[in-house]
Amino acid sequence: MSDVAKGMDVSKKGNVTGKIECEDKELKFGFIKFFPKSGRVPDPSRFWTTTETIFPLDAEGKFDVSIREGSYYIIAVKRQRKDISDMEPGDCLFFNSGSAGPIAIDVKENMHLDLGVKKGASYVLREESGKDRTVVRGFIRGEDNMPVPGIMVLAFSKESFISIPDFISSASGKDGRYELRFPEGGSYFLAAASRLGGPPSYGDYYGVPDTNPLTVKSGESTQIDIRVRKMQ
Repeated sequence: MSDVAKGMDVSKKGNVTGKIECEDKELKFGFIKFFPKSGRVPDPSRFWTTTETIFPLDAEGKFDVSIREGSYYIIAVKRQRKDISDMEPGDCLFFNSGSAGPIAIDVKENMHLDLGVKKGASYVLREESGKDRTVVRGFIRGEDNMPVPGIMVLAFSKESFISIPDFISSASGKDGRYELRFPEGGSYFLAAASRLGGPPSYGDYYGVPDTNPLTVKSGESTQIDIRVRKMQ
């Protein structure tokens, strides 16, 4: 395969290949994510979690990656927006699962695993009853108190804002509104940012709420507005 994403370090790794389609079309230039089975089971219909192991798909929806041995859940997506924030209706999604739930793949050292062609579909957000909905929502505003669109709210289980966030919100809309969904309650440190990966740099928007960490209660909705400033 040419022009296909590959991992760099092949020590204690296996090779996984395949192709993703959505609505019978190639999932061109999307990305595929591998979630360790030992961690939280992802559920993209309810909340959007993150992982360190992510690879782009090529112009034919193919991937050819070297990945550390282990068991993984797989999600592939193609966003309408050019970002990796929470999924929205109309985005394309493949989640390796069956009638009994998510299906993990096992990667062994020096093995080659060809997953073949996998079929995705347009993403649909699952409607939850009030008792099941655990969410933080609010508005992102700038120093002039005007709404700031395109900002993601990140949730960290530890106070380390340059690490990989545990959960990520939808990008704020034109009115500055965001929504961050959780599988259950807990205590989280929140940050709002216009870009992921490393500390904020010149031109980025960044901010944290007045209350940090925030205690999120299972089945409840919490309102938190966050003010951001443009880094100079």
